[in-house]
Amino acid sequence: VAPPLPLWLKLFWFVVVPIGYVIFPILVLLWAVRTWRSKGRDVTKQTTIVPQYIPPKNTSMLLNDTIINTKMRPKAVSASIIDLAVRHYLKIYEVKKKEYELEINKPIDGTHPDDVSVLQLLFGNSLQVGSRIALKDKKTIYKQVEQLGKDTYQAAIASGYMADTRAVQKKVYIVGGIFTFISIVTLNPLLFVAAITTLVLGAYMPARTAKGIELKSYLDGTKMYMQVAEAERLKVLQSADSAIKVNT
Repeated sequence: VAPPLPLWLKLFWFVVVPIGYVIFPILVLLWAVRTWRSKGRDVTKQTTIVPQYIPPKNTSMLLNDTIINTKMRPKAVSASIIDLAVRHYLKIYEVKKKEYELEINKPIDGTHPDDVSVLQLLFGNSLQVGSRIALKDKKTIYKQVEQLGKDTYQAAIASGYMADTRAVQKKVYIVGGIFTFISIVTLNPLLFVAAITTLVLGAYMPARTAKGIELKSYLDGTKMYMQVAEAERLKVLQSADSAIKVNT
């Protein structure tokens, strides 16, 4: 007859193991979900979208992209260039097939600070009328674009469009990373799932304020109008055929 298991071994198998492998992952997951629901969601629900016929005032393409996607994507810089050209601050020249040059067409006084940042990204400090650059020489500005995105996000927080969830988001990432490591070492699949879910929720932590929700609703209304009434006109205005071609 086998001797009875010692008390400490019984406690380990019937208390510690169930808590560590089942209950603890559930607690981690509940904490992550609760943190996301309380800190990582928009403060209010989006209102009914109404078609809007003009762009929002006192915003920029960089800010608008940040509000829509909760972060600025690199393509927002391209959108800003087109916007500046439509407003005649820039001229776009097609010097060769798929090769373009930009020229400052008029003084940039009174433009949004984000527009000035884009122009400085491209032209440096040479923002005088007539300054001209080739886009092919600007293929190594990825890091500057990344920093511009961070600056735009911080400006959105300062302007009251985004809630400052960066500290909470960092905490969620740290917790998720620690428990991912522990789950791999202990071969605990439930804890691994909980940890990965925590990391995913951390990626969705940026939250809009009521002011940000209002702007997003307006932007969605602008998009609705453009899709219905302006699609064909925009294709013409933003096509390569509309650029000034230079014979070389």
